[in-house]
Amino acid sequence: MADTKSGYKRRFPRIGRCCCCFSPEMSVTVSSIILIVLLILCIIYSISFNIGMMDTTSIIIDYTVIVCVIISLIVLVIGVKKSKLSFMKQFRIVFLLDLVYEIYGIITYFIKVNSDEFIQETLKIMKDSYKTMNMENQLSEEMLINNIKRSFRVAMIEYIIISIIMIFYYLSTCSYIEDVKEKQFEEKDIRNLENNEY
Repeated sequence: MADTKSGYKRRFPRIGRCCCCFSPEMSVTVSSIILIVLLILCIIYSISFNIGMMDTTSIIIDYTVIVCVIISLIVLVIGVKKSKLSFMKQFRIVFLLDLVYEIYGIITYFIKVNSDEFIQETLKIMKDSYKTMNMENQLSEEMLINNIKRSFRVAMIEYIIISIIMIFYYLSTCSYIEDVKEKQFEEKDIRNLENNEY
């Protein structure tokens, strides 16, 4: 949070680009477009393959959050392309709220899947699906439980890695927004100096 020569105070530290081979502007644009596409695919996938394990309220909340983030990212991309700081500022709040929501979801998921009740419920669903498909279960109950726990651990690792990537994306994008803000502040400072307004 150091002062620059013009008296501008940064709120975010300088962080590298999301995509190291592009300019900062292109890096934010490309990363945001990739994220928009992934979020749209996430919605399509979850609508297509929802197996009914989540209640309707949480699905509606999740979709609402994702749609808000997609809209925020579209506005961000437009702001980056048109150099409109007002379009970019909203990203900091919307995406931060999304990150908090995602991290809360990971913590509650971790607590939920580590309960014996949830594991037994999942085991029952697996056994029922074997019966429905007329398949014989070759694994013992203990092996099934170990497989369930292992798959939950893998999912947790995936969620944590994705969260770390999203946090880095958030910080690097906010750093870019801060750079644009600082540049506009310095340009205004130079104009004021040229017009002898000091």
